[in-house]
Amino acid sequence: MGTNSQALPWRPVVERILVRRVANGGMNESIGPVRRICLKSLLEICGRTIWLSAAILTFRRPALLGGPLQNINFICIGSMHWDTLGEIPQPVRPGWDMPGSVRRMPGGVALHVARSICALGEEALLWCTVGDDNDGRRLIASLEEDGLSAGGVVAMEGERTDRCMFILDREGSVTGVSDCRLLESASGQLVRRLADSGVLWSGRNIVLVVDGNLPEEILDELSGNGPFEGVPIRFAVASDGKAERAQAFLGRKQTVIHLNRAEAEVAARRKFPDSTEAARFLVKAGFERVIVSDVHTGISDCDQAALVSIRPKRAAKRVRVLGAGDHLLAAHLVAEFRGFPRHDALEYAAEAANDYVAGK
Repeated sequence: MGTNSQALPWRPVVERILVRRVANGGMNESIGPVRRICLKSLLEICGRTIWLSAAILTFRRPALLGGPLQNINFICIGSMHWDTLGEIPQPVRPGWDMPGSVRRMPGGVALHVARSICALGEEALLWCTVGDDNDGRRLIASLEEDGLSAGGVVAMEGERTDRCMFILDREGSVTGVSDCRLLESASGQLVRRLADSGVLWSGRNIVLVVDGNLPEEILDELSGNGPFEGVPIRFAVASDGKAERAQAFLGRKQTVIHLNRAEAEVAARRKFPDSTEAARFLVKAGFERVIVSDVHTGISDCDQAALVSIRPKRAAKRVRVLGAGDHLLAAHLVAEFRGFPRHDALEYAAEAANDYVAGK
């Protein structure tokens, strides 16, 4: 059709195959011209098909085939929403209208962890859903402002972006209301899209950070013997009320559970005097490895081989509390990725969490 081989990338491959067949005696020079033309046409059709298939895949998944995501080491799957935070300078009194401050900010465990990983100098991919409303567009814009890739975020057509509301008093006590219907309804699609993307098997040692806000049936799928088998997982317990969801990862290899002492007590259905006893008990119960934090007694990292603990570190001032546990998880993950010994990784994470709480 008057098109040279430079415009058809599969043509050189076809020519090399024909030359090789002649050289190896598989096709002698006396072969009939009709057979030679048919074979060449067949090989060219195959080449065209392979080239077009690769082009289609590249078009459908541009963000997952190189570019800025080729350095990704962490994927954070779960919640991404707007938080409305009310802060009051004294203990909460039921029924009282109390003075304070109200502000709105991007939130969600997966978003907090991914943002913290990037703030600490590493690359993370956020794997979440938002609505196709103004709130969803603003959230995606906020990612770009923070240098986070939105390549794993999908805006669901006709859906409203999730939102949460929290009340925080001077003691650090938090009461929250979550409206996360989109996460709950679309999380199955979210997980299937991740499994089909192939990004977890790109040849890199990618760690999957799993948000405890995901529904229990989705956590069961992530922890099972299906497409996520063998993928290293860090599970972030989202709150006291969802701590029992950690049971999905009981006995799973290559899994680290991150939680505070109050969440550990809910998961274990018993009280603990400190983070050390909580971590030790949960490992004996069947978790491969757990990291328990407690503002009063320190942080403990326990598995079957060892128990490592550090004393508590208190920030000089407390500017922000919401998301501190997520920042602790992110900092610990980054420290271990950089090869820190276990004790040093805890120290690094504690220091980073203190800086976060102090507003640094």
